[in-house]
Amino acid sequence: MAAMNTRQGTRGLALRRVKESGYLGAAGLIVLATGIGFLLRSRVNPIDIAMLYLLAVVMAAARFDRRPALVAGALSVALFDFFFVPPYLTFVVLDQSYILSFGIMFVVALTMSQLTGRIREQAREAEEHRRHTEALYAMVRELAAAGAGDPVAIAARHIGRAAAGDAELLLMERTDWPATPPFDSVDVRMAATWAFENGTAAGWSTRHGPEGEAMIAPLKTPNRTLGVAVIRPRNPERTLPESAVRTVEALAEQAAIALERRVSP
Repeated sequence: MAAMNTRQGTRGLALRRVKESGYLGAAGLIVLATGIGFLLRSRVNPIDIAMLYLLAVVMAAARFDRRPALVAGALSVALFDFFFVPPYLTFVVLDQSYILSFGIMFVVALTMSQLTGRIREQAREAEEHRRHTEALYAMVRELAAAGAGDPVAIAARHIGRAAAGDAELLLMERTDWPATPPFDSVDVRMAATWAFENGTAAGWSTRHGPEGEAMIAPLKTPNRTLGVAVIRPRNPERTLPESAVRTVEALAEQAAIALERRVSP
């Protein structure tokens, strides 16, 4: 439990730092636009400075997540009004035409944050799909070419690589777990039983028993469960993304199918 709390705390701190850096970066772009606006204020119209702010908002949307981009949009409207719309150094707007400019600036920030967020998500999904497919193809190809080789060792190597850990395959038809590590841990035994009975990974980096020191992935086929793959992380403080867990599950399933073919008469 202490290890789980440490991992969760470390991960939470890292996420907070990433989020804070996004907000600070977005604010920095708007401050930079404000500084450039001051240098150009005597030479250009206020609307030209508004375009400068729009550029900063677009850059924030392209570089950071949606919320920092929205903060950049709101901050750009506020600073543009305060410093570049007469009367200066107040939020009073005497020329009502500027209200339309404010609205456009914020709508652009909202639209760009939505678009770039969607593009970023699609790119992330495409990258995850590529890694997933490459991992499956590499293992299936090696299993097919191995002939009389050891499919258990081949599958264990590929599963461990996908999980950034060391994997071991246990072939068993019942949940009679050995007393050797990592099964000397109650958390690992509970995760293994869950994975074996429910057909989904459990333990480290999963939703079921994340306090376990190892991940357990079932070696399931359409007909039965042959055993489990036990993955011990090289870095216990790291938590795998859900996409990597899905890849481990898919590799374990493909390994089980290959093993069932070997043992079937």
